[in-house]
Amino acid sequence: MIKAETVIGLEIHVELNTETKIFCGCKNQASKNPNEYICPTCLGYPGALPRLNKKVVDYALKAALALNCEVQRNTHMDRKHYFYPDLPKGYQITQATKPLGIKGKLYLEKAKKTVGIERIHIEEDTGKMMHRSDDTDIDYNRSGVPLIEIVTAPDLSNEVELLEFLEELKNLLAFLEISDLKMEEGSLRCDLNINVIDQKRGTKTPVMEVKNLNSFKGAVKAGLYEQKRLRKALGKNRELTKETRGWDQKREETKTLRKKEDSLEYQYFIEPEILPLQLSQRKIRNTAGRMPELPQQKRVRFKKQYDLPDYDVGILAKNPYVADFFEQALLVCYAPKRISNWIMTQLLSEMPKGLEGFKDLALKPKDFGKLMTLIEEGKVPKKIGEKVLKEILITGEDPERILKNRNLGKITDPEEIQKIVAELVDQLSTQYPELLKDYQKKPDKAMKFLMGKGMERTGGRVDPEKLRESIKQELLLKFQQKEY
Repeated sequence: MIKAETVIGLEIHVELNTETKIFCGCKNQASKNPNEYICPTCLGYPGALPRLNKKVVDYALKAALALNCEVQRNTHMDRKHYFYPDLPKGYQITQATKPLGIKGKLYLEKAKKTVGIERIHIEEDTGKMMHRSDDTDIDYNRSGVPLIEIVTAPDLSNEVELLEFLEELKNLLAFLEISDLKMEEGSLRCDLNINVIDQKRGTKTPVMEVKNLNSFKGAVKAGLYEQKRLRKALGKNRELTKETRGWDQKREETKTLRKKEDSLEYQYFIEPEILPLQLSQRKIRNTAGRMPELPQQKRVRFKKQYDLPDYDVGILAKNPYVADFFEQALLVCYAPKRISNWIMTQLLSEMPKGLEGFKDLALKPKDFGKLMTLIEEGKVPKKIGEKVLKEILITGEDPERILKNRNLGKITDPEEIQKIVAELVDQLSTQYPELLKDYQKKPDKAMKFLMGKGMERTGGRVDPEKLRESIKQELLLKFQQKEY
């Protein structure tokens, strides 16, 4: 197989989480019932006039500013004509000729590369088609759902950069709170535009489009498959035509859907039923002023303010709920590294949804901070803290109440510790008659055994050094009484 340069560009479709659809008053939400939230506008009935949802423009503007786009103050909607069952009116309302945002960029820290954003535009989603062996069902609940489409420059060159870009973009959009970003439900989808170029021979393949990839894993696999297929074809001088292809998840291969259309075939013209969009400088400034702190900004601040390593800030700044949880917990217990470690290890290990689970977490940041304070002050051992954390995640109960009700608090009273140790040594001396003699011969080995039994007896609620000292005192007492 020849060595060739891979060129990848992306078209990312993001469903916006407005209350209603883009051009009508139908609910913008998923439904188990097909065709529940539809109306004449969704179905393209003659005479049904679209009314643009202003919130869609606001959300698109936020995305454009977050991606460092040049905002076009005067834009309009266009009709994109094509015939397909998921589009009953025969055209899609989009922004083809004058998108809201152009000339943006997104920096990838790991790849140390800036990926160009060619355009961000508003459009409506189409219906959803479910194919079976002998027929196809169509659900128009998705028809008219507001979208922004983000089109990158062909700046990606491998699957590693592709994955980093998708993850970074998703993180950024999460902080904007303009979409639920549920890829499994189609809220975030991407199309892959890929071709390969043999610079040495001066040859290249046509650009292939792979449609509707609804997982990062699928996008990476589709990219690798197409790269291999195109390199093989280029090496054999096989003539290819520009195609729209689909990703077959089960077979893990792409397949032809249709010949790729040129823009002329869509017969674009300005949508006559919707007035042109005019964005004032004041609106753009106000929107920019209300923008949240974005992931890259947050990573820089976390590293500087809390003296955390790159790995930690990379995790904490991936999700707005995680970042907020971290900082809210710090208000109760200012121990940045300890809290960061517990979030990334103990807390995430108990959450099946991973970072996404922080949105609906039963554990309150202040209670997490309380627990960290108890551990930081040495009042609760780490292992007990882990038990308490698991309990809070289920019940949402206050950590101090759990410690009291479950009798999990740390044992600090010297007399109580000595009493526990005395009973333990008496019991073990009976069970293991040679224990005290073993201690004289091999003190380290015997002490390790006694410490293990002591921590087991107390449930880890005694400070190890205090336990060790109490065991030594009890053994010394036994020797003085000549019980060996």
